Amino acid sequence: MTLFQTYQTIFSQIDWRFFGLSAIIFFCGILSAPYVIRKNITFLIKYPTWIQVILERYLSQEKGAVSLFTLIFSLNMLSLSLDFLAGWSVVLPFVFAFLTGLNIAIISYRIGGMLAIFTLLFNPVAILELPAMWFALTAGMQLSQAIWDGREMPAVLAQFYFGIDIFIHLTTPLLLIAAIIETAMIIATPPKAEGNDDSS
Repeated sequence: MTLFQTYQTIFSQIDWRFFGLSAIIFFCGILSAPYVIRKNITFLIKYPTWIQVILERYLSQEKGAVSLFTLIFSLNMLSLSLDFLAGWSVVLPFVFAFLTGLNIAIISYRIGGMLAIFTLLFNPVAILELPAMWFALTAGMQLSQAIWDGREMPAVLAQFYFGIDIFIHLTTPLLLIAAIIETAMIIATPPKAEGNDDSS
């Protein structure tokens, strides 16, 4: 089977309803962030705040392009692998879709309000990373459906292997390109000057 035929087969077997549902739930998480912050819902704020602190500490240090790329790509791969594997739990892909949107939006909102959320969603990295995430969630949701429908184990495993194909051929390449672009953007951005608020 040629690479073109492989992609043709994958695209024909993807349940695009789940892809759309992943995006909808994700944006519900995004839209919930301002409310969660205003109401100070601690158990929802704690995790993204911790992630924000870790990332800020890391980015404040001088890091080479290879190290930065490795971090970005590895974290994204780990996160989206969990989105896919969560399909074995049946319900978690749907929960993760919401929480991912919420967590991203909370971090962005704390940095720069609604404008930061808008900027985050409409940049070259997001245009690649968001579909990569939705493909991973779709793979997890299709696996969830196979289990929920009570299919025999061979059919469930076939769906799992199909999810791996989605992850390898769609999610991974998108994350790879996104990590390269994000690394280049961070390296090209000049560091903030310290001590600018000292006035004479």
